[in-house]
Amino acid sequence: MRGGIWVAWDSNLITIDEVDRSSQFFHVKAVSESKSWVLTAVYANPALIQRRELWQAIRVSAEDMVEPWLLVGDFNSILQPVDKLGGAPFNASGAREFQERVLDAGLVDLGFIGPP
Repeated sequence: MRGGIWVAWDSNLITIDEVDRSSQFFHVKAVSESKSWVLTAVYANPALIQRRELWQAIRVSAEDMVEPWLLVGDFNSILQPVDKLGGAPFNASGAREFQERVLDAGLVDLGFIGPP
């Protein structure tokens, strides 16, 4: 897989502890001003079988999640046609599966504003 995930933080403001990681994500606990939250950064494999493994790991994490959780990154999928700019045509079945995975994990799309 090419590409990767980078996360930077100011260690004077936030403490980061690694919780879990794989070739497609890393999962950290962040603490700032005695408030904790979880960040999962994703760089999903373009191959569907590997992406399904990623979503299984996300679903398991979601079941145990009790703290605020932010899940960000490149999922190599889109939820709806307006999320797409250029490239290959919109894949409705791929979007439907991504929508199902998001719902299964109890996630909420916060949206995005800005350049892709």
